[in-house]
Amino acid sequence: MEQKINFIYESWENKYLIWNLNKWELKNKKYYFQSLDKLEIWANLKYFIQDDKFSYFQKFIAKNTDKKLTIQEIEKEVLEIDLEWHIFTWYMITNIKVNWEEKNHILWEKWELEYVIWVYAINKYEQNNILKYFWKNSKIDIYPSSLFLLKEITKTISNWNILYFWDLNIEMLNIKNKFYYWVEKISVWKNIFLNKIFEIFNKQLTNVNELSDFHKKVYEKELENYLNPIYLFIENNLKWDNLYIIGDFKNTPLLLEKLSNKLKIQITPIKIDNKNFSKIEQANIYCIKKYF
Repeated sequence: MEQKINFIYESWENKYLIWNLNKWELKNKKYYFQSLDKLEIWANLKYFIQDDKFSYFQKFIAKNTDKKLTIQEIEKEVLEIDLEWHIFTWYMITNIKVNWEEKNHILWEKWELEYVIWVYAINKYEQNNILKYFWKNSKIDIYPSSLFLLKEITKTISNWNILYFWDLNIEMLNIKNKFYYWVEKISVWKNIFLNKIFEIFNKQLTNVNELSDFHKKVYEKELENYLNPIYLFIENNLKWDNLYIIGDFKNTPLLLEKLSNKLKIQITPIKIDNKNFSKIEQANIYCIKKYF
């Protein structure tokens, strides 16, 4: 019998991180590779799934009222957002201004109010998957996996792009008004590229300065072939003129430099609390644990 858990983070297909959330502390973390229906779940499950499994909607609100704004009024505005065929999951409020001054909270404020309501929702297929695994559980909170990373970074930046590099995929997030605007993912098979480099040089590279001019040209040609679809993907999905990035580039020297030169933009590795992250999973979990 598996230990009882109530906190799940979907790392990738059929791989999960699971915890006990006890008195707002995450304990007993471990990797889990089996079907989720084999887990014994406590009540009030917190479930983080991949960002691209959600759809995102926004509504800008501007009003003048002499009555304090209530939660009922906000929820009414949320219900008026057309989610098409998607199923409501949760909402957030950003870009709050009260009497033209920026604020952290909108509830119980009055007079000149501005704010943006964001809703994230899932389709029927994803909902059925969740119900299939957790139909016995009465309370499930479902989040995009990068949600708390966004909360942390958007304290200082409203509109930006972030690029995640995995071994098999890359994912582009466009952030508008401090929330998801668009999420797109493609397969790039970084492992195939690294294996090819290993076959050519009989080792993984960390620095091109150790190569002869001829071998450096060979590496740059292979790198360029690998990057060509990535260039196109980024160019098609870049919404703002800034790009933040998380990935492990230890064995891909010149990659960030070539990306920056080709796209003619500055590429900035994400730091949180002055910490660097080579995997998006590390950054997401670090920010999640700050909130739980």
